Amino acid sequence: MRGFCTINVDASFDHKIKKGSFACLIVSDDLIIKAASSFREPCLDSNEAEIKGLINSLHLLIKSRFNPTTVVINCDNSTVRGIVSQKIKVNKKYEHLASYITQQMECFTTCYPKIIKGHQHGKNGRQRCNNWCDAKAKEVLRKGTTYYEEIDKLCS
Repeated sequence: MRGFCTINVDASFDHKIKKGSFACLIVSDDLIIKAASSFREPCLDSNEAEIKGLINSLHLLIKSRFNPTTVVINCDNSTVRGIVSQKIKVNKKYEHLASYITQQMECFTTCYPKIIKGHQHGKNGRQRCNNWCDAKAKEVLRKGTTYYEEIDKLCS
C-alpha cells in the first residue's frame, strides 16, 4: 500500500552512566532505513531513552525522500505507545519530549502505535525487527558507534 510506513524502534539504557542509545528499522514500499546511535546527552531513565529513540526515528523518516501518509510505530515501551496514541497523561519530566513527538506526527495523516513484546526470540516479523533493534541499540551503546544504512527497494 502506497503511503504506508512502519517504524520499528527500541532503545538501550545504562543506569550506571545514564547513557542511552536507540536503533530503528523503518520500512516503506520504496525504502528501508536502518539506523542506530548513542545519544549525545545523558538520559534520566530508560523511558527517556525510548522517547528519544522515537524522536530520532521520526526525524529520519521526515528527512527521507519518502512521504508517507500512514505511520505505524512498533515499540515495546508503554510510555512511548501512550504518547503516540495520546491516551495517557504524560509524566512532567517527559512533557517537552512528548510535545516534540506530537509536532513530528503532524507531518502524517495517521500515526498509531502497535504493541510489540520485547525479547520474544523472533517468532514473527515484528519480533525479529524488535530483536534486531534491541541488539543494535545495545551494540552502539557498548561501542559508542553510529550505524546508518538506506536501501532503495526500487533499485534492488
